[in-house]
Amino acid sequence: MASFSLTGDDQIILNVAPNLTDDLADGDAVSITIPNDLVNIQVGKNGNAIYAKDENGNRFDMEVRVLKGSGSDDDLLRKYLATKANFSGSTFITGQFVKKLGDGSGNVQSYTYTLGGAMIRKAPETKANVNGDTEQSVTVYNISGVITDINIG
Repeated sequence: MASFSLTGDDQIILNVAPNLTDDLADGDAVSITIPNDLVNIQVGKNGNAIYAKDENGNRFDMEVRVLKGSGSDDDLLRKYLATKANFSGSTFITGQFVKKLGDGSGNVQSYTYTLGGAMIRKAPETKANVNGDTEQSVTVYNISGVITDINIG
């Protein structure tokens, strides 16, 4: 029997940019990657194995692409500048990424990633292009933090 998956109604919610979903750009507007393994395995003599949980496996890297000059671009840039000006006094970015999947029969399942302890890692990059490249109207923010929970509902 064939399976179907409908997607496209995903949500990204960040405490520092309340209208983020409205200001997303084109393509991969939000991309979350998990760069590290949660479990490390070492195999020794006679096939003995040692397993260790590595909390670095809870780290996420997120790229957020917003329309340059939008309210969310301004919100995120203000957050970056405030962090740069007073790093020790900074507050973390928190939020959720909700991936919604439909089965074509009206049933929807959500995968909710809870994001915490996040910071904008570097200044947003920009460019000018005389050939009409649409990327010049996009600001890319690189954010890293900790996935504190993943729920299926």
